[in-house]
Amino acid sequence: MTARDGQKQHGSQAPAAEAERHVTGILESVAREFTLPGAFAGGTRYGSGHIHATYAVDVRANGTPERFIFQRINEHIFKDIPALMENIARVLEHVGRTRPAGASARDERVLSLVPTRDGRLWMRDASGAPWRVYTFVDRASTYDVARDAGMAREAARAYGAFQRRLADLPPPRLHETIPGFHDTPARLAALETA
Repeated sequence: MTARDGQKQHGSQAPAAEAERHVTGILESVAREFTLPGAFAGGTRYGSGHIHATYAVDVRANGTPERFIFQRINEHIFKDIPALMENIARVLEHVGRTRPAGASARDERVLSLVPTRDGRLWMRDASGAPWRVYTFVDRASTYDVARDAGMAREAARAYGAFQRRLADLPPPRLHETIPGFHDTPARLAALETA
């Protein structure tokens, strides 16, 4: 390899490293806005989601690491972020109230929102991008596709249990955050005309 080849190789790695430092800086500044139990210790892209940009972020307090999920909310999809976050907070609060006696959110492995230092559920970074933070759910796995009928059945069972816990969600109705998204007749009509 020539010196010139070495420069090309080094040059191709530089933008990736620079991008990673940029993201790390953003995550660190976002972390300072939320009520986390320690100092930012690092973060990496997490999962395979295609709507929000999701990061696993570690914080450290007294040498003890704790992990959180940071999400940059996609406001091209969710245009009314206050309504979205109000829905999430109401659902999580209700699920928390219907939790079995003596179980904590971590015991039950349920998401919890982490508030900002001024008590809000989300914030905007210096570039205007909206962010929210959840506690990390340990020992949980997500799948893009069910591997078999048993896995699909367990997913359906979990979804049914979740719906049962929301059956007595008190008024008002949740906000419609994506207009027409749950309009099954309109979706079927669109499918038939496609």
